[in-house]
Amino acid sequence: SRSSSATKFIGDFQMACSDADKANLQLHMGHVHVAVTQACREYFDKFRRNVYVTPKSYLSFIAGYRSLYESKLTEVRLLADKINSGLAKLFEAKEDVKNMQVELTAKNRDLAEAQRVSKMLLIDISASTAVAQK
Repeated sequence: SRSSSATKFIGDFQMACSDADKANLQLHMGHVHVAVTQACREYFDKFRRNVYVTPKSYLSFIAGYRSLYESKLTEVRLLADKINSGLAKLFEAKEDVKNMQVELTAKNRDLAEAQRVSKMLLIDISASTAVAQK
């Protein structure tokens, strides 16, 4: 009956898991409630004080789980969005670096050509200066 209550309150709840995992969770919640009930009996036997576990406390346990799950799922999704945004920026930077490398290669070729022309011009100027000084 406890797992059927869990099925009722968790069954329609959207979770990021398979149906088999959700079914196992529902069974686990029932087992937890039974274990808490047993612990309450043991507490009474040991200390002679009653602690009551009611259907309302079980439903409160399920509601607490749902609330915690929703908040943690929101946190995980936020972190995942940040990670995906960071990865997108890294891929964008990778493409930018590739483009800059292509540009650098072209500029290095232009620079080498300019250096060659400057060297030839310097040789011509030196030769002309030497002729003019004689």
